[in-house]
Order: sequence, then structure tokens, then C-alpha cells
Amino acid sequence: MSKKQMISNIILILAITILVTVVIFSLDDFGSVINVIRFTKYQYILIAFGLVITYFLLWPVTVIILTRLRTKEIKKRDIFLIGSTEHFFNGITPFSSGGQPFEVYAFSQKKIKARDSTGILMMNFISFMIATNTFAIASLFFYKSFMSKMSNFTAVTIIGFSMNFLVLFIIFLFGISRKFSSLIVKIAKLFAKIKPLKKIIESKIYSLEEYIDGVQEAFKNLMKYKFHFLLCYFINVVKMAIFYAIPFFILLSLNVDVGINDLTYVMLGTSFATTMVVFLPTPGSSGGIEFAFKSIFASLGVDSVVATSGMLLWRAITFFFPLMLSFICYMIFVGKLKKENKKKEEVGVV
Repeated sequence: MSKKQMISNIILILAITILVTVVIFSLDDFGSVINVIRFTKYQYILIAFGLVITYFLLWPVTVIILTRLRTKEIKKRDIFLIGSTEHFFNGITPFSSGGQPFEVYAFSQKKIKARDSTGILMMNFISFMIATNTFAIASLFFYKSFMSKMSNFTAVTIIGFSMNFLVLFIIFLFGISRKFSSLIVKIAKLFAKIKPLKKIIESKIYSLEEYIDGVQEAFKNLMKYKFHFLLCYFINVVKMAIFYAIPFFILLSLNVDVGINDLTYVMLGTSFATTMVVFLPTPGSSGGIEFAFKSIFASLGVDSVVATSGMLLWRAITFFFPLMLSFICYMIFVGKLKKENKKKEEVGVV
């Protein structure tokens, strides 16, 4: 991603966030929302920040585990920095699709072939998708309760959950069936013969074949390293449980009467809200996640003003804060890379 694209995407996400915030405040009294936030219990906000930092630190651990299975040439701190950049690039690109391409590039700068890094990242992604779908399936037990405040979101919910499960299903088909993979490539090549589509599809066929190779490589390694894959799955479940628990402490900070018995409901509600808008083609699912999450808060019997206040705090803590931390990791990695390249050039000159 070029600097221009990066800046454009950051401007876009800020514009969408401002627009959504303005719309939300038009539905609720601005002064009342600010007043609710003013009287938050900051000890619970600190716990929420502590949880999101723990989540952030755990995020690249699975990438470290899987990378070290393949090579010991790259340092753990470099893998940590590469893995931590995912929040930033996913957050500023549509469909959360920008993280892996940069990570492949970053690994290539550390002399890891694209085929190997793609396999590592795909194996990590599969583990992550299984973990998040575990929560998504569990959240359906509270479907009626969640939808009681979101009757207008029925179609969005069906599309979101269907696409989430479908992506995982297709990845499994790519990994276990060469016939299916070959069929998809053949279909793509047929569409590429249609003149209006030729320029769009033809250039993507090689990337599709490379992606399929990466998925099949990941599944081979999945079978080879079953224990490590299960370990990564467990870590992903733990980190997502931590992430999904954050709204519980935000509710407590807003003086909402929730007890430990409500923790599971809040966690699964968070999973439900994020899954239903996963397909939105906006950076960070902005424009949909805010309304979905506010509705989940409202399903607890929280009034509209408090629900809006909670949603704003949640978005700041769980999206913009990790985005900032991830950007710092990206800058550190780029800085280290420049220093290393400069040293190599100096040695080469000598």
C-alpha cells in the first residue's frame, strides 16, 4: 500500500467515524451523552484498557509460534512487530483485508519466501476464523434477545453470519479439495475471456492460484503440526474472550447494573454485533458496527443515551486505541528495516 493510499484510507475512516457520530448524536441529546461519559467510573475504564492491551500483546503470539516452526532465522521481536501491524492495515482497508499483504511483504524483507509466509499467515487465519466462529455460533443462542432491538437488521444479520461461515467453508474446500480449487481457477479463466471483465480478472488469476497454494500449504502444515494448531486455536479463543469481555467493564463504568451473570451475554452480544457487520466494505466496518453495538447494549435494557455513551467508549478503546498501537509497531518495524538496510549498504560499500 502506497503512502497516498494509506493517507486516503485514514481520511476515509475518520470521515465515516465523524459522519456516524454526528448521526448518532442527532438521535440522542449531545449534552446528555457527554454528561453520562463525565461520570464514568474510571477504574473500570482502566480495566478495559488493560484488557485491550493484553489482547493486543496476545495477537501476534500465534504468528510467532507458527513462524518459528518454519524458521529460526527471524527474531521473535521482528515477528511480534510484523504481527502487530495487522490491526492498523486491517483497520484502514475495506473488508479488513490489508493486514496479510503487508505482513507477506514484511516477512520477505526478513528473507522469508512469500509462499512460506502466506502458508504461515493462512494457518494463523484459519485458527482465528475457527475461534471467532465458535463465539459466533454460541451467540446464536441469544438470537431472539439480540434481535429484539434490531428488527431492521434482520437481513444484515443473515448476510453477515452467512458470509462469515461461508468464508471459512470455502477456505476448507480450497485446503482439502484440489478439484474444487481447479474448478474455481477454471471458472475465473472463463470469465477472463469476457472482454469487459478481462482486465479486471486476468491480472488476478495468478494471485488466486498463489492464494490457493498458500491455503493448501497451510492445511498440510495443519495436519503436520496438530498440537501447535490447537495451541493457536486456544490462544485465539482466549484473546477473543478478553476482547469480547471489554464491553462488560464499559457498562460497569457507566453505572449500569450488570453482574457477573451478565458477562457471558455481553461477550456473546459483542461477538454477534461484530459478526453481523463483518461484510461491510468500509474500514473497520464503520457505519454499521456502531449501530449494531448500540443495539446490543440496548437489549440489556440500557436507555438510548447510556447505550450511545457505551458504544462511543467501546469504539475508542477497542478500535482506535489498538489502531494507534499497531501504527507505532509499524513505524518501529519500518525504522528498524531502514537501519538494517543502511548497515548492509555501508558494509557493501566497504
